[in-house]
Amino acid sequence: MNAHFTPTGTVVDETVAAAPAVRPATETSRDVIRRLAENFSLEIAPVAAAKIAFFNEVLPEKSPVFVPVLPGTALADNVALVARLAQDGMRPVPHIAARRLSSYGELDDALSRFRETAGVEDVLVIAGDPAKASGPFRSSLDVLESGLLERHDISRVFVAGHPEPNPDIPVATARDFLLEKNVWARETGTVVEVVTQFSFSAKAIVAWEREMRAAGNELPIRVGLAGPTKPATLLKFAALCGVKASAGFAAKAGLKLTKLAGERAPDDVISGLVAAMLSDADSRIAGIHLFTFGGFAKAARWITAVADDRFTPNAKLTGFSVDS
Repeated sequence: MNAHFTPTGTVVDETVAAAPAVRPATETSRDVIRRLAENFSLEIAPVAAAKIAFFNEVLPEKSPVFVPVLPGTALADNVALVARLAQDGMRPVPHIAARRLSSYGELDDALSRFRETAGVEDVLVIAGDPAKASGPFRSSLDVLESGLLERHDISRVFVAGHPEPNPDIPVATARDFLLEKNVWARETGTVVEVVTQFSFSAKAIVAWEREMRAAGNELPIRVGLAGPTKPATLLKFAALCGVKASAGFAAKAGLKLTKLAGERAPDDVISGLVAAMLSDADSRIAGIHLFTFGGFAKAARWITAVADDRFTPNAKLTGFSVDS
């Protein structure tokens, strides 16, 4: 990122900022699909938001909507969109790209405006793309440890996860940063969730989640997936984002270059995740985050239909279709 529900929040416990709900022993694959879809979020770029007349016409109240900081823009440039999302009844989640911030004052001012105009309580904190920091923040952890989030009453923080290695971050470094964020969550009592970069591979996501859990991760994970999108668009964005699976995506999905005008939804990836989760009660996978690539309304309708139990699994339970 719907006769509709309010997306569920995560539950705070005594040892970890947030944890997935306890799973009933009789939970079915359909139950898990629906539960993951209920805990959804979506992402929209400011330019794409102009296509949405009213967000509350496509999403239920309090739906989390993430707002990225685009290259060449400043954090404060998103204040108007964040305020509009709040006015439409959404729960805006502005991105904070640490290495793009020029000063503590820039972050302090932006957080103040987000709170005043939209009552923002959630943010996503990432390192950001520039190889060299523009100011004092070299990493997302620097932002977390600055004290500014607590000063502005931010109650939930999302941090990044990379099931497919980020070409700019060594795997061991990414793992260590994630474990440090676990420590920060416990020490501050802040609700912290992981949102992953999008992937086309359930196998890669499951393997990464288990590896991070074995290393000590206790934070719940929202799996980043591409919303219903034309395959050609997916391939383009996957290449730009460094998703290694993009190279073999067309072949794995059985797509022909002459058939890239169709549309692909992430039901197969979700089904693969669910199959693994049913045999692993300790999985930290707790929700779905959809990257919408300009198709925000379409993605909103799709994920809310799944959450409303309006979908039909295929015979082999390797995917499902949303009921019209």
